[in-house]
Amino acid sequence: MRLLVLAACLSASSLGIAADDPVVIDHWGNMLMVTAPSGPGDPAMANRMGEKITVEFQDTPISEVVDFLRKVSSSNFVCDPTVIASNKTVTLKADKMELRNVLSFVTSLTHIHAGFLHGAVYLSEKPIVGESRTVLYDVSDLVMPIKDFAGPELAFNASSGAGGIGCVFKTVEEDDHRTTTIDDLAELVRKHATH
Repeated sequence: MRLLVLAACLSASSLGIAADDPVVIDHWGNMLMVTAPSGPGDPAMANRMGEKITVEFQDTPISEVVDFLRKVSSSNFVCDPTVIASNKTVTLKADKMELRNVLSFVTSLTHIHAGFLHGAVYLSEKPIVGESRTVLYDVSDLVMPIKDFAGPELAFNASSGAGGIGCVFKTVEEDDHRTTTIDDLAELVRKHATH
């Protein structure tokens, strides 16, 4: 019960996270706590980000680029007024590229930030702080050290001229196995969550 209260408090206290460090990983006992951007929220929006589109922008103003992306994806795009006022242009040619990748190139080329905010793709010159989601994972079974008891080694050898089969039991030295730690798991999640 205390764990559920802790999880609720942590979720309520983390309403937004900065885009500079989108995934925060911590642990409490054998519980791995992962806080990450909640993403588009709407499954239809997530599917639209995977749609393949063809673009050909040649020194196109960012406002026209955003209008084009809005029309071809039927998604909501909101552009911060400072981005429009900056008069940035985009030069990009892509054939059958996913919308999320086109958006990534547009943000890289114009040095702006994009994120999901209130059901829309929001473009701004500042990192987007949006809603986040905190999930606790019980990883006890993954980090619990399990003793590997060495059994005897069974070997058959031919006895010297007696016509029988000899059996030799010898003990095997214990192998020192490294157990996965919760820090190892946190690092693994951190590495794969940022790629």
